[in-house]
Amino acid sequence: MRILDGPLLPLRDKVVEARGLAQRGAFRDAEDLLQQSLDTVADEAANPMRPYLARDLLLDRLIDNAAARFDDEAQLRFIDRKVALRTAFWGADANATLAARNAFALQLCKLGRCAEALEMQDEIERKTLALAGPDARNTLVARHNRTVTLAQMGRYAEALEASQGLAARAEARWGANDATTLRFRNAVATFYTDLGRYAEALALHERVYEARKTTLGASAPDTLSSLASLSASYSALARRREALALSQRLHELSAAAYGPQHPGTLNAAAALALELRRAGRLEEARRMAAATWERLREVLGPRHPDTLYAMNIHASILEQMGAHAEALAVSTQAYEARREVMGELHPLTLAARQSLGRALLSAGDTQRALAELTQAHEGHARLLGLQHPYTLLALVERLRAAIAADRIDDVRHLLPAFRTDVEALRAQHGLSSKSRRTLFERYVEGYRHYALASLREGASEQAFQLAELSKARTLLESTALQRANRAGVLPSAAQEAVERHEAELAALDRALDEAKGQTDRRQALESERNRVVRAYADLQRELRERHPKYRLLMDPPQATLADAAKLLPANSAFLSYLTDGDRVLAFVVERRGLVQAVELPALPGLSDTVEAYRKLVGDALEGGQAVWKLGPARYRIAPSNTPPAPGAEQVGDARPIGELLASHLLAPLASATAGRERLIVSPDAALALLPFEALPVGGEPLTRRHDVSYVQSLSMLALLQSRTAEYRQLRARRTLLAVGNPRYQGGAEAPRPAAARSAADGGAVDAVAAAQSLAETETEVDVDEAIGMLREASWENLPGTAREIEAVRGVVRRGRVDTLTGDSATESKLRSLDREGELSKYRYLLFSVHGYLSTAVPALSALVLGQVANPPGIDGYLTAAEWPGYTLRSDLVVMSACDTGVGKVVHGEGVMGLPYALYVAGNTSTLMTLWPVADESTARFMTAFFARLSANETPQQALSATKRAFADGAHGEKLRKPAYWAPFVLYGS
Repeated sequence: MRILDGPLLPLRDKVVEARGLAQRGAFRDAEDLLQQSLDTVADEAANPMRPYLARDLLLDRLIDNAAARFDDEAQLRFIDRKVALRTAFWGADANATLAARNAFALQLCKLGRCAEALEMQDEIERKTLALAGPDARNTLVARHNRTVTLAQMGRYAEALEASQGLAARAEARWGANDATTLRFRNAVATFYTDLGRYAEALALHERVYEARKTTLGASAPDTLSSLASLSASYSALARRREALALSQRLHELSAAAYGPQHPGTLNAAAALALELRRAGRLEEARRMAAATWERLREVLGPRHPDTLYAMNIHASILEQMGAHAEALAVSTQAYEARREVMGELHPLTLAARQSLGRALLSAGDTQRALAELTQAHEGHARLLGLQHPYTLLALVERLRAAIAADRIDDVRHLLPAFRTDVEALRAQHGLSSKSRRTLFERYVEGYRHYALASLREGASEQAFQLAELSKARTLLESTALQRANRAGVLPSAAQEAVERHEAELAALDRALDEAKGQTDRRQALESERNRVVRAYADLQRELRERHPKYRLLMDPPQATLADAAKLLPANSAFLSYLTDGDRVLAFVVERRGLVQAVELPALPGLSDTVEAYRKLVGDALEGGQAVWKLGPARYRIAPSNTPPAPGAEQVGDARPIGELLASHLLAPLASATAGRERLIVSPDAALALLPFEALPVGGEPLTRRHDVSYVQSLSMLALLQSRTAEYRQLRARRTLLAVGNPRYQGGAEAPRPAAARSAADGGAVDAVAAAQSLAETETEVDVDEAIGMLREASWENLPGTAREIEAVRGVVRRGRVDTLTGDSATESKLRSLDREGELSKYRYLLFSVHGYLSTAVPALSALVLGQVANPPGIDGYLTAAEWPGYTLRSDLVVMSACDTGVGKVVHGEGVMGLPYALYVAGNTSTLMTLWPVADESTARFMTAFFARLSANETPQQALSATKRAFADGAHGEKLRKPAYWAPFVLYGS
C-alpha cells in the first residue's frame, strides 16, 4: 500500500480498518468504509497516477470483500467500475484494461450470462493478440478463458480443439509443470470427459493432479480443482467406488483449506451428495444435499448457479427415495430458475429439465414426463449433437418415458443410431475391462427398451440380437482375451510382453487390496494401474495388427440366430430372458432358429419375488426374516415382526410363489419347449438367481421334464463350445483334483453331520456377517473395512467334507484322481500347482470348502481354503479377483460350498463373482449353489453326481438325473425337499 502516501496517507488507515472489519465478518461495514474511501480520492493534476492507483487498489479490496462474502453480483459491479477506471486512464485497448475486461467476462459467465461473456472475450482475444503477440502469456490466458466459456455453453469440441493448441504452446514455452501449462492441460482433460473420451481424460487428469500435488501441495486451489475433475472422470465412467472416495477426499481437503462454509467447500459437499446418491446411500445424500442447498442459498443467494446445482441434486435424491411430490416441487423450481438465469439450452438447464422429467415419471404423470424428457433430449441434440454421451443418456430417459406413456413410435427412428453410437463409445481405446463394463451399464437400459420396441413392432430377430448385446459383454471379451493370451499363437517376445503386463496388473491389484483406508495411496496405485492398462491396450492393438490368429481369438463375433444350428444340441431349446424393469421378454431358439418371441405378463416387484422364492425354497431365510405377501402377485422378504406394508400376510410355503413365477416365466413358452429333452436358460438380472428346475410345472418340478443348464448368452455358449473342442485335443489329462476339509482351526473337532458350509458359530459368525452386511449396504464404499473384517474371521472345520472327497474318489473309476485335504488344502498349494502348470491338467475340479459371498463387492467372494499357518502374503481366500490369474483347462469346476452361484447382478453382464472369474481363468462349465448347503446332504449329492459323470454322462445329464433321484426319494424322504437338491445349478456349455 505504498501508493497511499502523501495526501492519501489517511486512506491507508481506512484500508487497514476495513480489513479488520472483514476479518471479524463485518463485510458490509468494510464495504461501506472502502466505498467512502474511494469517494474521497481526489484527482491530482501534477501526479494523476497516484489517485488512479489508489482507486484501483480500493476497487481490488471491494472486489475481494464481495468475494469473501460470496456476493457475485457485487463482484461484477466492482469489476465493471474497475474496467471503467482503467479505460479512462489507459484506454480501451491497454493490457491493464483488457485484463479487467477478461475478469468481467469470466464473472458474467459465472452468473450464467455466458453468451455475453463470449462476445466480450472474442473482442479481448483479438486486441490482446494484436497488442502482445500470439505466444504471450496474456494472449494464451485470454484464449483459455474463452475456451472455458465455450465449454460452459456446451460447445465442447470447439473448446477442446482450442485448448489442445494452447496447452502445446504453453508447454513449449514454459515447460510441462508450469502453472499455466497445467491449467491448460486440466482444461483439455475436462473437455475430454465432456466429450466422452474417457480413457484420454482419465490419463491426463491423473497426470495433472499428480503434478499439481507435487508442485503446489495437496490443498492448493488448483490441486483441488484437479481432484474434482478426476472424481468427475471416474463418475462419468460409473466407477462409483473410486468417484466417491475422491469426492470424500475433496470435501475433507476443501473444508480444511477454506473452512466448512466456503463456496468451494459447499460445492464439494454438493458433489459428494451426488456420489452418495449414486452409491445408494440415500439418507446420507439427502441430509448433505439439503444442508448444502440451504447454506448456499444463504451465502450466494437462491438463484446463483451453484445454489441451483445443489438444489437439483437435492431434487434427484428425493426422487430416488420415492418422495415424489417434494421431488417434483423442487425439480420444477430448479428448472424454472435455471432457464431464467442461464437460458433454455444451457447444459445445466437441460440437466434440470431431465430431473423434472424423471420426477414427473416417478409421480406417474407419464405424458408430461415424456414432453419434458423429449425437450431435454432434443435440446442436448441441438447443443451437443446426437452422438454425444449426454445426448445418448437423455435418449435413454426419453425412451423410458415413451414406453411408460405407450408412445414408443415417437422414438423408434432414433434407436438404430443409438446402438451404433453406444457401441463406439464402449469400444474406445484404452479403457480397462472394468471401466468398459461400468460405462456400458449406464446405457444398457436403452438396449432393453430398444429390444422391447422391436418386439412390439414385430421385429423379433432384431429384438433377440439386442438381448444378446445386452448380456455378458465384458465377460465374453475378458474370456476371449485370456484364451488368446494362452493359445500359444504369439512369438516368445510378444508372449513375454503380454505376461509382463498381466503380472503388473495382478501386482497392482494386490497392492490396491492392501492399501486399506489410504485414499491418496489408492489413487496413486489406481493411476499406475490405468497407465499399465493403456500400455497393455496399445500392445494388444499392435498384436492384433501383426498376428491374425491372435486377432481372431481376441475378437469373437456375436453369435446370431443363424449360428443356433451348430451351437444347440439335438432336442434342446435355448430360452433367453431379458428384463426391462418389471417387464420380461422371452425368446425360444431351436436349431432351426427363433421359434417364439414374446413379451411376458408384467410382474411388479419381480426381483423381490424371485429373492423371496429363492430364500424360502432353500430354507435360507436368516434369523428374524420372513417372506410377506404384499398382493396377489408380489412377495418380499422383511423382518418377521414388521409387516412391510399394510395388509401384508406372512407366508411359509414356497410352492405358491413358485407357481406364480412358473405361470409368468414358463407357461407362455410351454408349446415351444414341449418335448425338449434339454433347456439351456440364459437368464437376466434377478432371474439369474432363480432355480428354474424347482419351479412347479403341472404339479411337478421342471427338472422332471427337462435337463436344465444355464449360460449367460448365446455368444458365450459359442465361445465355451469352442473352448471345449480345444480341450478335447489335450493329451494325458487327469480326471479330477478334489480339494476339501481344509484346516480352519488348529484343534481337532468332533464331526457335525449337519454342519452348514458357512461361517463358524459364535463371534466368527458376527465378524463375517458384519463384513458381508457392510459390503452390501455400503455398495463397495467401505470394501477395505469389509476385507479387513473378513480376514479376521474364523471358520469351523468341515470334517464331513473329508468323507465327501473319499466317497467321490471311490466312484470316479477312470483316470487319475488327486486330492488336497487337511494341511494340503491351502491357497499356497494351489498357487504352486498353478505355477508349475499342474493345475491346468485336470478335467474336473471339486472344492468342498466354505464359501464367502459378497453380493455388493463381487471381487470379495471367495472359496475359503486353509486358515492355519499360512505364510506371509497368503490369506487362504481364493477370491474372484484372484482366479483370473490362474490358468485352468477344465471342463467342469464344482464348488460344493455356500452361495457360490450368487453374486452382484450387473446390468449388461449378469452375476459377477466366482462364476465370472472361473470363465476368465479358462474353465468351461461350473456347478455352483444358490443358497447355503449342508455337509451330509451335499456329500451324498456330490457322490451321486460324480458317479454318473464317471459313467460317461454329460454334466447336464448327470446333474439332472441326480436331482430327479433326490426329488423321487432315492436318498431318503427328508432329502426330497428342493432345499437339498435345487441349489445346485450348472453354467456353461
